[in-house]
Amino acid sequence: MQINSAYDNPFTNVDSIGIAIGRPDFQRDQQHIGILFIDQDQLPKCLHLAWHFDLRKDTPNPKKYLWLNVPIDPINKIHLATVCELIFQSNIDRIPYGISMEGTGFSEDGTFITEHKFAGLTCATFVIQVFHSQGYKIVDVENWCERDDDKVWQSSILRCLEEGGASAEHVEFQRQQIPKGAARFRPEEVAAAASLPGQPYGLEHIIEPAKQILDAISHFISDHPRG
Repeated sequence: MQINSAYDNPFTNVDSIGIAIGRPDFQRDQQHIGILFIDQDQLPKCLHLAWHFDLRKDTPNPKKYLWLNVPIDPINKIHLATVCELIFQSNIDRIPYGISMEGTGFSEDGTFITEHKFAGLTCATFVIQVFHSQGYKIVDVENWCERDDDKVWQSSILRCLEEGGASAEHVEFQRQQIPKGAARFRPEEVAAAASLPGQPYGLEHIIEPAKQILDAISHFISDHPRG
């Protein structure tokens, strides 16, 4: 697993598609993940779910993101980059933020599909579902472990949704998912799973690689202060 800085290895060097992870301005207290890809104009872009109904395709800031390659053959990397473009064009204002990805996904043409209108994704589960929708299972969802602090994070997300103007119905739907045992997928864990061969990965197998990514982000931020 090679963790790249754009200062040493520019985003333009990504082979069609990769993973971007860091701490952008709107997410200062935790990691944020997106899909780094070469778009139809041959420019590096980051496709990511920034927040509730806020899907973005923007130029990644070299001061705020590290990036990793993914172990997929070149033809299918090009296919996934095309899918990223389709997903952005089809779902700019259509993907809600949600703590459980159960009943969500993307069709082969990139359309967001869901079994319940209040079901949604996080930045990390967005990346999972993009890859899984195209047949690349990067994590073992069924056997992912729930942890004690998952519910603490989920409760904080509900407060942010309420303060951010999400509908009461949407917030209540999310609240109902917590006692059901909605496991959290952390951005650094998904980044590790996506960038290592031998997928899909359960949580126990990527704890150490995820820690390496966290350490790299911390050192990167200290070496390149935000400005």
